[in-house]
Amino acid sequence: MNTKENYKKNIDDAYIVSLLEPGLYHADGQVDDEVYVYGSFLQSKMYQAGVSCLDCHEPHSLKLRAEGNALCMQCHQETTYNSESHHFHKLETEASQCVSCHMPAKNFMVIDSRRDHSFRLPRPDLTIKTGSPNSCNQCHADQSPEWALGHIKDWYAKDSFDFHYGEALHAANIGAANAESLLLQLLNDESQPAIARATAMRSLTNYLNSNTFQIVYTATGSDESLIRRSSIDALSTMAIADRHKLLKHLLEDEDKSVRIHAANILAPAITINISESDRETLLKVLDEFVTVQKLNGERAFSHVNLGNLYANLGENKKAQAAYETAIEKENRYIPAYVNLADLYRQMGMEEELQSLLLDAIEIDGSVAVFHYSMGLSLARQKKIEQAIEALQQASILNAENAQFSLAYAIALNSNGNTDDALAELKKYHQQHPMNGQILMTLSTINRDYGNIRESLFYAEKMLELVPDNPQVQEYIKMLQQELESGSNQ
Repeated sequence: MNTKENYKKNIDDAYIVSLLEPGLYHADGQVDDEVYVYGSFLQSKMYQAGVSCLDCHEPHSLKLRAEGNALCMQCHQETTYNSESHHFHKLETEASQCVSCHMPAKNFMVIDSRRDHSFRLPRPDLTIKTGSPNSCNQCHADQSPEWALGHIKDWYAKDSFDFHYGEALHAANIGAANAESLLLQLLNDESQPAIARATAMRSLTNYLNSNTFQIVYTATGSDESLIRRSSIDALSTMAIADRHKLLKHLLEDEDKSVRIHAANILAPAITINISESDRETLLKVLDEFVTVQKLNGERAFSHVNLGNLYANLGENKKAQAAYETAIEKENRYIPAYVNLADLYRQMGMEEELQSLLLDAIEIDGSVAVFHYSMGLSLARQKKIEQAIEALQQASILNAENAQFSLAYAIALNSNGNTDDALAELKKYHQQHPMNGQILMTLSTINRDYGNIRESLFYAEKMLELVPDNPQVQEYIKMLQQELESGSNQ
């Protein structure tokens, strides 16, 4: 997206910075896949305090300005922090190095060790809550996170820990019933890193309602470009006329990453009754969007982006061609297959869809979403036994994905295998007791099956997670009445 004149502008005018997305980052923001240091550094208190790369690195060679803990002691008091009373490890050992605890390293391509630049505190409690790693157990791999947490509590006389944005992002990732309230807590706390709040904003796409709408719309005017860009996603499910009215001002945003994202999401507005000036503005920025994709034309993602644009405009043949080009460029690029399969679904081309997915599975059968999409296609064709097999494979390959387990259980139930369906849902519930969708499905299937007590049990579990939800309250009252009337006899 970069051109020569961009260099003195905001980075978001030249680059599209990835948010803290699953697959790239762990829920708490630690590096998971091969990402740029910038995304980690944005999360740090150092960045928020005005520290820059140049405080630690020489600008041309990128070499460190000092070796070992001396680098950190440029700013931090040596008597306080470079002592056993702070880190509780022997001095002059690897364990006593600041980076060992605050910048854990991960190897990429076997030999490329990269340190996390978010400069975080070790939080074994977050490992227990979210599954994110912690630096204590990276060294003490033979010990449990609970063991590490016990030492942290003893050393620093802490019984509780501050709210961490990772808790909200994890809740959203797994579909926890309290995700909405945690996301709002994160968004309302401006002391939290903008990249974390932007990620939370994008997650609100699934929770857009009367409680969240105002905070989302207000975010379209945020000082942080990452948050403005994410607000576009959060409003993307609205009807196109409303979406255009709420987001059209972002077509003139100062940062290109925001402008072109707004144009992409607003593209269908071309087909509705908008003013000529609004149409001209939208077309102008859509041209900008297309130019950016063509600048990156050697990569599959750019063609997927174009395919998505054409699909939004109803230009299915052009969308199909773009997705096929993406696969030609990179035949292991998962979104190209997923989006082309979805386009085939919309066009009623189930045979082509299944042929595509069989090719994808042959290339990499470990990708759960391929089996999931295949299962849904088979289910649409009433091939339930084959659909169940494909959906089961998806749920095995990605046991963390509630949607895969849910689809598998629903397919089992629809085929008369209710006991197996309930067993699958219970298994997932044991692993993720906060997932409201699973709880309500357990309750609903049990009610349909005549198990009112069991249905009520899961409904009450749901109410514990969302005590102020009137729909759940009414549902429980209905179940209680059914129980009292003897409908479960």
